[in-house]
Amino acid sequence: MIRNPGSKKRSGGQGDVLCGIIASLTTMVLKNQKYIDELDEPMDLNEVLLLATAAGSYITKSASYKAFEKKYSSFTAVDLIDEITSSFMEYHNAKF
Repeated sequence: MIRNPGSKKRSGGQGDVLCGIIASLTTMVLKNQKYIDELDEPMDLNEVLLLATAAGSYITKSASYKAFEKKYSSFTAVDLIDEITSSFMEYHNAKF
């Protein structure tokens, strides 16, 4: 379950941003299949998709929260996109 706080507002295009993040994360993992195969217990495709979905949800919620903090209820999907890098790095540093 994703327990990080979300924002108090949803913007148009937020679902598109989420789908893009999930697709990007899935592609990153699948392009590095050799690392998956080297794990003690290699992940199957369903596990890769679940991991990408959970990480994508976390990153999108975090970016949405940050965008809301800066722009309040006027934030748009562009503002959300501007926060993806810092949210991704927070997720990456927390997990690895």
